[in-house]
Amino acid sequence: MKQLYFKDKPFRILVNSSVLNSIGDYLFTIIFVIYAAHIPNYFNLATSIASINIVLPSIFSVFLGELANRNTKQVRTLITNKIWQICCFAVITALLCIQKNMIIFIVICILNLISEVIGNYSYLIELKLFKENVSKENMNVAMSMSQGLTSIVNIISQSYGAILIGVLNYQYFYIGIINIITFFIALLILIMGRKNIVEKNKEENIFSIQKIFQNSIVTLKELKQSKNILRFVIVISLINMLIGSISSIQNVYFLNHKAMRIGSYGITLAVVNAAFTLGMLLGTMTPNDLFKKISLLRLITLLLPCFIGTVFLYSLNISKLRYLLLITIFITTYFAGKISPRFASLIINTVAEDKVSSVSGVVNTIVTISIPVGTGILLFLYNIKYQINLAWSLMIVIAVILLMLMIKNKLNKN
Repeated sequence: MKQLYFKDKPFRILVNSSVLNSIGDYLFTIIFVIYAAHIPNYFNLATSIASINIVLPSIFSVFLGELANRNTKQVRTLITNKIWQICCFAVITALLCIQKNMIIFIVICILNLISEVIGNYSYLIELKLFKENVSKENMNVAMSMSQGLTSIVNIISQSYGAILIGVLNYQYFYIGIINIITFFIALLILIMGRKNIVEKNKEENIFSIQKIFQNSIVTLKELKQSKNILRFVIVISLINMLIGSISSIQNVYFLNHKAMRIGSYGITLAVVNAAFTLGMLLGTMTPNDLFKKISLLRLITLLLPCFIGTVFLYSLNISKLRYLLLITIFITTYFAGKISPRFASLIINTVAEDKVSSVSGVVNTIVTISIPVGTGILLFLYNIKYQINLAWSLMIVIAVILLMLMIKNKLNKN
């Protein structure tokens, strides 16, 4: 990994720029939730909106992917995107200086959403540039290093952000300034290194939303013919929805259950998010562990009881069990980290070679969209005051049904 980083200059430029961009993004993510939690009279509503706002950009993935594929001036677009992100955060920083209220918060939400969508578009263009600048034999190492660094930055930035905002006495505009600085340095790296990055400029295709929908419908019809893959698409979409929703609901949960916190509200979110990210990271980056020969079906069967245990611990609200909660979160996301690459391999090995890209694109869109949709529904249910929490109850019911179906399929195969 070190050799690739130091010898491959285009890769180094792209990674450095991407990591600096991630520092700003992840740092503001946790600060944004903490800011929402301090909106007078509307802290529950604001925190729920902030949680949905964080996952909402994923809905645009399929369109951004098409735009990135058709882009013929990738480096110039990356530079332009960084400038737009700097502009967004310049306005956000100015708004953070004003006294907190719901109107200011909604404007910040919109600007942050725009910045996140631009950031996602930049990431997809960077993937295209990786393919054009890194040799095939080094691609796996390059992607592992890039994703690994991003995950590490996620953990460090959120932990540092939670501590930093306390040290700064909740002066949020300083975080906005830090974001502007990281985006500006990322911009400078791209400007100074742009001549080293190879761009394969093909003839530009016309972007058509209608064509994207038509292609997606054709691919879905083909997907129906492979019942095995279709079943896994539904199951993995539901699992993604459940795990993604927990990471959003916890923002509101820890706001209202102080006894379950590990330190301050910000520190608690940083620690819990670190458990999520570490579990996912280790699960993805340890393909040759004890579970390497276990089937995708069995991995899902192992994940679901861990998930049910996690939700059950949340619903109990017993402070003495909060460290056990971290362990169950880590184990759940560890298995989740293993499921994604296994499922990708299943598609590659099952689908015809000329259909792999289109099927993978549609599958990724379905799985990705399930997170913001599920988060919105379950957050709404979570905020309804009732004798039992409707969100936790629905999560357990869905997970138990999935587990029963997995066990039934396993027994049928045997």
